[in-house]
This record gives sequence, structure tokens and C-alpha cells, in this order.
Amino acid sequence: MKKTVIIVVAVSILMVAGFAGFLYMMNKNSEKIRDEQTRAGAEESGIVSLQEEHFALNIPGTEEVKELVVAGEQANVLLFGNAGAADIYNADHTAQIKSQLERMQSKKEYTFKEPLLSYNPYGTNACGLYIYFETEGKSYLNYTVSAPDENIPDYTRTMKENAVNGKNAYEYLITGLIPGMENYVRLRLLSDDGREVETVIYKINMPASPYGSPSSVACSYPGDPKAVSNGLYYMYGCGSASIPAYDNAGYLREEIPLIEENAIGLVIGEAGMYVAPSTGCVAKLSVTGEVLSVVNTTGHNITSCMDYNGMGQIVCVSGRQDRKTTGDVIISVDMETGQVNEVTDFRKLLRRYYKLYAKADKKSDWLGINSLVFFDKQDVIVSAGGISSIIKIDNVTSKNPVVNYVIGDRKSWESAGMADKCLTKTDEKEESETTDGKDETEAAADGGEGDAGKIDNILEKMDAGDEPFGNPKNQTGAIPYMNTENENAVDESGSFVPVTSYYLSTISGNDGASSEYLRYKIDEESRTCALTRQQAVSPVSGRGSLCQSGVNYVVSDGSSGVYETDVNGNICITLGINVANCDKYSMKDFRFR
Repeated sequence: MKKTVIIVVAVSILMVAGFAGFLYMMNKNSEKIRDEQTRAGAEESGIVSLQEEHFALNIPGTEEVKELVVAGEQANVLLFGNAGAADIYNADHTAQIKSQLERMQSKKEYTFKEPLLSYNPYGTNACGLYIYFETEGKSYLNYTVSAPDENIPDYTRTMKENAVNGKNAYEYLITGLIPGMENYVRLRLLSDDGREVETVIYKINMPASPYGSPSSVACSYPGDPKAVSNGLYYMYGCGSASIPAYDNAGYLREEIPLIEENAIGLVIGEAGMYVAPSTGCVAKLSVTGEVLSVVNTTGHNITSCMDYNGMGQIVCVSGRQDRKTTGDVIISVDMETGQVNEVTDFRKLLRRYYKLYAKADKKSDWLGINSLVFFDKQDVIVSAGGISSIIKIDNVTSKNPVVNYVIGDRKSWESAGMADKCLTKTDEKEESETTDGKDETEAAADGGEGDAGKIDNILEKMDAGDEPFGNPKNQTGAIPYMNTENENAVDESGSFVPVTSYYLSTISGNDGASSEYLRYKIDEESRTCALTRQQAVSPVSGRGSLCQSGVNYVVSDGSSGVYETDVNGNICITLGINVANCDKYSMKDFRFR
């Protein structure tokens, strides 16, 4: 009996020790995974190199390097000629290129070491290299673009799996090659469980931008560079017939052509990238740059902005070609069927306001809409800088859109007989003095703002008749935020649940003063609007844009450059380029993992 007890105790001790060891190993593995995720995230941000005294560039030494020539008579990658933008955004033209690529893929077995390579085959990204190869097992691709210059950080990305026809064949568009420079591209083939299988390195002398965009722009870091978010700055309305995209060190990494210069911008959806190459059409691009569809907006000209509703439709702020006024219509564009519908006519929806304030002045762009954001898949929020108001419209894609609410000068809307649409301004402030033990980044991600300090309440000025967003020509940007209690817009059964309480942000511009970031808490049920934060975000006021990037905000003020502020409003990076509008995209879950 005693011997049995001793054995049981010994086994128990061994089991406890083994379990403790198991927990220790699990914890070490978890730490390793977290460290790897942190390292990968920092690596892909393009900022990690900026923190080091010496750049850990991936320029190869004695390793074998294959030189690729992407231009001229010595080109040794597949080229499809220099099509103009009008041909590029032609689905038939793209189909011909797609067919040629598929024929080549069927005639030969391309491997990772000997892949099918084509420089910018579809013409939609001047910094892109197409690659196709087959493998024995399931895999994915990681790559790093390096330049022989210690001032240029590496550009590392992990591609989202893009298998062809459900087999172990893959095609990708490698982006990030800097125009006008010598580039080294290290490709790493990874197995499904993350093990490195093979590596190949290419040297590429890239031609200069065909659209005249500079290979780099001046970049400075007034704050902490580590606070800069991951992604590229996509610039709209910068004087060239293209959309250039610059990294966190100011280097050109993507460039999308346009048929005509415009500042409309692009939208990323789960099924594609949507771009307006001209004011008369919308195009849908795949992850490899293929033009999947092009829809002409016959009878309408897109004037300022667009968004994707998640159900195959793009909505655009447009103007009717048979009118003198512009920017006062919303159209929906079905990218699958090609159907274009006029879903909102602001001259009818705001009939009394238009007759009272706009028609007599014969203003062309009387609304001055500079931001449109889809909300709950069926409603939109527009920022109308021309009348210094933010307007939410419900059921915008139905036959009966209605104005839900307005945030603006109450006296003007009362005169127009729409006082019932104005939200009541309250004195409620967001709790920002404490974050319940969370750091500022976590608090912001959960809907809080961290330690925002004291907030100057301007609601009294608004009630006194002052325009709530400053000079109406300069007020820009509207971004909705769900409240933390309503993070999911579906219930447990999967049924849609309308979001009624959320945060909304805007940029206010006043002539001769700094642009300000204003954040409001909206409660549609109580019909209230509370200013919760007010802070300067750029030193010069101008007509520009506001977008969210992680927990940061990217501001283009239209006159002195592009700024990114951290969660506390501190400017962490500036880019010395004047553009009408700017977005920042990481392309995560679309092109990259």
C-alpha cells in the first residue's frame, strides 16, 4: 500500500512537472509567435529600418542574383506594349492579355525558380511585376524589395494566397518597386505552415515613372516614427494623370494610371479595388491588376468621391450632364451588371434649402460634398462643405431615400423647414481622463481616445449661430465609428441590427487658422450630438481630406502637405506633397496577409 502511494505521488509529481513544462513551452511558443508577429508587423510598416543606426538591407552578397530587364530591346520579362490609359481601362483589352497569359501557362510548367514573369502586364500599376508559378504543395509568397541606399528602408510584404483554378499554381502582382532606381527583390516561397521552402533574388533597374511622378517626396518625423501606421499614402489630384502611392519614408511604391486627372480616389472592397479613371466611368481591378469590369456612368459625371456598399455596388457623388449644378446627385453603379441608377437627387431631397439658399445664387457646386461614407450597407453620411453641414441619408440605394439627420447651422435649416432633422447638441463629453488600465492605443481601438486632456466645448458658439465646421469651403471629411456596445451589426442569429450610437469625425477649416479635428458622439435614438474632442491637426487650413489609418488619422490640407497624427493628435509624419485628397491603405486582406 505504501509502495502504491509512493508511486502515485511520484507519477503525480511527474505529471505536474510535465504539465508545468508543457505550459512553459506553450508560453515560450506564444511569446515567440507574438515576437514574430510584432517583428513582421514592424517590418512591413517600412518604419523599423528608420529606428536602426544601420539599415539591415537585404542586398545579396555572394548569392546568385538573376537580373531582369523590364524596358527596351534587352527586356527579358514578358511585355505587352505601352497601351494608353483609355485602352488599359477596357475590359476587352484586358481579356486579350489574360488569354495570352493563360495560353503561356498551359504550354509550359513554370516553377518558383523558373516562373512566368511580366512587367505590369495589365498596365494598371507601373511599380508592379507579375509572377506565376506552380508548386508541389500548398504555399504562399513573402518578398522584400531593397535598394542600395541606406536611406531607403526595405519594403516587405506577405502575399495573400492567390491560387489559380483551385490547384497548386499561384499568380501575384509584386508591388513596391521604386521607379528610376535599382531594385533587388528577394522572393521567399513559404509552405502552408510558414516554413521557408525556396528563395530567389532578382535585380531590376526600374524605368522612371511614365506619368512624371517623383520617385520620392520629402518626409519628416516631428513625433515618434514608431507611431506611424502601416500602409501607403495614395495621392489624388496631384497634377498627373495617375494615383501615386508613397511609403512611410516617402518613396513611390505603386502608381495607378488615370484616363484624366481627377481627385475622386479609389476604394478597396473584399472583391476588388475600385477606381474612377475618369469622371465618366468606374473600373474594378483584381489583386493582380486585371481590369475585371468597367462601367460608364452615362449621363452623369462623378464629381468628388465614391464608396463601396459591400454588395457589389459603388455609390458616387455626381452631377447630371443636363444640369448647370453639379455634385448634387448620388448614383449607384453595379459592377456586375453594369446598371447605373440615380438614387438620390439633393435638389429634391433638400428642396426648400436649395430654393432658399442655393438657387438664387446660381451656385454650381452648391453642396460642395467632399466625403461620402457608406454606413450599415444601406445608408450614407456625406460631408457637405459648401453648406457646412453633415447629412445622413437612410435607404440611399432604395427608391425612397430620406434625410435621417443634419449637423449644421440650426437657423439655416429651420428657415428651410427642416428643424426636425437637426440633432440636438448636448454637453456630454467622452470620458478621456482614464482608460481603465489600457494604454492609449488600446483605448482608441476600443472606441476611446486615451488621455485627450481638456476639451474646448464649442457647442455654445454653434448655438449662437456660428457655423459649426468653420469656413464651409474648407470643411472636409466624415468618418462614422460604431460605439463599443455595437461593434457587430448583426445579432446572434445573424440578423442585421442597425447601429444607432457611434462616433463621427470631421476636419474643420477656418481661413487664417489651423485645421481642427472634431469628434462627435451621435445617438440617433435620442437625436443628440455631443462634441467629444477638438484639436488642431495641421498648421495650415485648406481644402483637403481626412481618413483613418489604424488608430491614426491622415490629413491632407490641400496646401502644405500630408500629415499623419497619432491617437493623441500629435503629428508623427509629414510628406511634402500638395494633393487634393489622400487615403492610406495597407491592402491587408486584399492583396496582403
